Amino acid sequence: MATVTRLSYVVPGTLLLAFLFAAKAPAQDLWRGMDGYLKVIPTKYQNNVEGAGVTNLYNSALVALTWEYRCADHEHPRQAGTADAAANYSIPWEQGKTIEIGRPRAGCSGGVTGAIWADGRELGDPAVLRQVHDCRTVQQEEVHLALEGEILQNQVPQWNPAKSIAALKEHHKEFEQIMYTDDANAVAMRGCRAGEVYGLMMDIEDFQKNASKYPDKCAQQRTLFLQYLREMEQALGSLTYPTTRTWWRQF
Repeated sequence: MATVTRLSYVVPGTLLLAFLFAAKAPAQDLWRGMDGYLKVIPTKYQNNVEGAGVTNLYNSALVALTWEYRCADHEHPRQAGTADAAANYSIPWEQGKTIEIGRPRAGCSGGVTGAIWADGRELGDPAVLRQVHDCRTVQQEEVHLALEGEILQNQVPQWNPAKSIAALKEHHKEFEQIMYTDDANAVAMRGCRAGEVYGLMMDIEDFQKNASKYPDKCAQQRTLFLQYLREMEQALGSLTYPTTRTWWRQF
């Protein structure tokens, strides 16, 4: 059975949904209290590029991890990102698994700022952890809006995915305008919403392409696809992570 991982909006080609954090991280690899739960290890990416990885040492699956590097470069003062299984509807990192967190540029220092496990344990900067939950909340709102307004109400054989994609593209234009505000959290949440809308467009386009290859399976795929979106909505609204998932791509 094939599985599908939703594309990231901010960092194409990876499983990461990256955004800037307002909280200031200390110059250390792990936030206070994370020793024994996580371990930073050197790793190499494609083309033998050196980087860093974070291994989950805890006996519960790691659902989300955030990191931030502060840099001496005034034009690019920080690098930050998060890997969130709930946001990507992907498999959490079990004990012993490693998450790649990229390679900080020269003159940058910092490290892991937040971590959330499937049993509800959270460690790290409270402001950063709050932002992860806030991001999930607005993402959940966008999934719910899409389900109720563009997909669920059209759950009939005549459902036209192209119309849903067009509506989502129109909605996404709202986020393309420059936002003038000093509220860093508002900017981050706007990015979370934009990323979710874009991800939904990619999901439906993927469904549309796959359904065209198997027209005789279209009704079955549509049922599974809608279930996949409903479970994604539930995952974004949960403090932990669901133990089962539906994958609509069965062929």
